[in-house]
Amino acid sequence: MAEVLEVYPLVLRAGRWWFPFGREATAESLADVWRSDCQVVFLGPNGGSLAYDVDEAGQEVVRLDYGPWVPLAGAGLTPWQNEALGLVLAAVEEL
Repeated sequence: MAEVLEVYPLVLRAGRWWFPFGREATAESLADVWRSDCQVVFLGPNGGSLAYDVDEAGQEVVRLDYGPWVPLAGAGLTPWQNEALGLVLAAVEEL
């Protein structure tokens, strides 16, 4: 998490997540982005954000609304963040 990665901001449109270049974000496409050492940030429909990572100790962490990284287990997620997390976890299965 300390290194600077290229970041793709994903936006929610019509109930689906989209990359800035117009491709729909699927579990497979997210896995491809992570394999390329890039990061994604989900931008909420009414503001806010969600980023996901695994820290050096192997713990799943999230960054909510550009705040600090916190353990996923203790994070209070909004409904749209839970939806985005579902896509994230599906992408992790693709890795």
